[in-house]
Amino acid sequence: MCGIAGIIKKNHSSVKESDLVSLVNSIRHRGPDGQGYYINDSVSLGHARLSIIDVENGTQPMSNEDSTVILTYNGEIYNYKILQNELKELGYSFKTQSDTEVVLKAYEHWGKDCVKKFDGMFAFAIIDFKKEICLLARDQFGIKPLVYRVEEDFIAFCSELPGLKNLYYPVKSGSKQAMEQYFTLNYIAAPLTIYKNIFKLEPGHTLTVSLDGNILSKDQYFKPVFSALKKKWESSQIDKVLSKKIHDKMMSDVPFGVFLSGGIDSSYVAAKMARTSSADFKAYSIGFEGPHSEIKYAEYVAEKLNLELVQKNVHSTDLEYMQLLVKNNLGEPFGDNSIIPTWHVCNLASKDVKMVVTGDGGDEFFAGYHNYISWLQASFKEKLREKIQKKQLLGIPRFILGSLKARTRKNYLKDLRNRYFEAMAYFPENTRKKLLRQSDFDWDSVLSFVELPETKIDYLSFAQLMDIQGYLPNDILQKVDIASMANSLETRPAFVDTDLFKIASELTNDQKVKEKQGKYFLKKLSAQEFNEEFAFRRKQGFGVPNETWFKENNESITFMKSKIFQDHVFNYIDKKTVQEIWDEFIGNRSSFGPFSQVWLIFVFALWLDDNINIDFS
Repeated sequence: MCGIAGIIKKNHSSVKESDLVSLVNSIRHRGPDGQGYYINDSVSLGHARLSIIDVENGTQPMSNEDSTVILTYNGEIYNYKILQNELKELGYSFKTQSDTEVVLKAYEHWGKDCVKKFDGMFAFAIIDFKKEICLLARDQFGIKPLVYRVEEDFIAFCSELPGLKNLYYPVKSGSKQAMEQYFTLNYIAAPLTIYKNIFKLEPGHTLTVSLDGNILSKDQYFKPVFSALKKKWESSQIDKVLSKKIHDKMMSDVPFGVFLSGGIDSSYVAAKMARTSSADFKAYSIGFEGPHSEIKYAEYVAEKLNLELVQKNVHSTDLEYMQLLVKNNLGEPFGDNSIIPTWHVCNLASKDVKMVVTGDGGDEFFAGYHNYISWLQASFKEKLREKIQKKQLLGIPRFILGSLKARTRKNYLKDLRNRYFEAMAYFPENTRKKLLRQSDFDWDSVLSFVELPETKIDYLSFAQLMDIQGYLPNDILQKVDIASMANSLETRPAFVDTDLFKIASELTNDQKVKEKQGKYFLKKLSAQEFNEEFAFRRKQGFGVPNETWFKENNESITFMKSKIFQDHVFNYIDKKTVQEIWDEFIGNRSSFGPFSQVWLIFVFALWLDDNINIDFS
């Protein structure tokens, strides 16, 4: 696991080594084991390495035999040995046992279609001098990040945003669309960043850039599609596939561990790791003082599996880490406060190991969130409306009916999309409009990253699809990547996998949601490992405990207020509305709504500290 970077200069100017070194240094925490550079006049690649596979070899950037193809790569390809054997049969030879060389040779043979062969998590850049292109690629679900900046005189890319924003000269223009996304969804979705000229490559996409710095194409090679034909998978079948996939995630030449929150997903993953691994490994967990902590469940699982549990409590004084993460790693507003405990559990694990397996992705793939239950309950009214509409369409000539149905379906799906995200929105529409004074709020703009299903899809799958495109890559996976790599730790989400998604897309609704329980089949499997009471307890979040962290007149309240009520903050958002939200929060600190709104404003203010003169016009 690593950090990657590169610069392509335009107008026949050359890349200076100092500029590339500066960019790589901005992500040095992602790869403290070594840095590498490649410069050929106007094109360059950089790499910061965290050695996990083939520790002695795999140095990057890596070139082919005649130096016509150069690669800088971040990630893990779990099926690399299978691909290596396939490529050997095709006549390729290998000097290392690293998956890096497999990526390089796979590109040589299959071109940019090589990404379709990879089972894993990755972001990479390849310079191909024969084709005179640079190919950027990101994995199917967006586990690994890739950010790029487009200017008149250069294109540059990096694993994280901060190093790009001041490269050569500062970015001065902010994206109003991105700011609207942030204050609606609590994250900024790819391809946007908070800056107008900086973008995130979307999951499942490649970007082809000419070596004179012009973008030639952006291509989507993977999209999540839920099957209309449902299959009643046997629990034993799913358990077998999950066991294999979790075992694949343990591929490592260095010691590894597992994150154990005490929830169903991480507990199931830990159980499968304990059953299939001959290596000793530790579990890592974070708790809070008070009722929010799930440490007791993590302790129960660790004892049951005979695992050593390393744990610590997080305190309100740790709020300062948010300021550092925004400035040094995120580079833009990010509203999920659970990044703080995530940072701490990563820091805890990094003292012992370089890699951990996590339970991320289980809720999105297998329908574990509470809101899926209420969404299904609301769908009954939608089905009734559909039946009424169908009756109204009777008697309309078929040649008219065809186009009418297409338009009606598209509008219906947009409406469904809007209502789903409105239900998830952190500010009600009227508050949002008052807060963002210059906003011309439009759902089509805010949700431009969402692809509507092209075929018929059930209500539960629709909700999952929305989260797999939005919340999973832009919140969950980004949060864990940033928090882990800030601590030079590789994390591997056990459930985020193309084969597992195929199973998830085919599951019947009652395998996912039953008896008002989300993730039903996974809980049944977990009950076999532990017990029914453990598996079917109410799901608990991982956010900071606002009612205990933010008591009257404590340091956390004082720090938040000092950041929020700075004069320059109100150049961008409405002061009166902010004051109303703050007063509501102070009057009811235990309420999630006012706290989450204050938190979004607080993080925006932290980001503005380094971007006071940003222009959103």
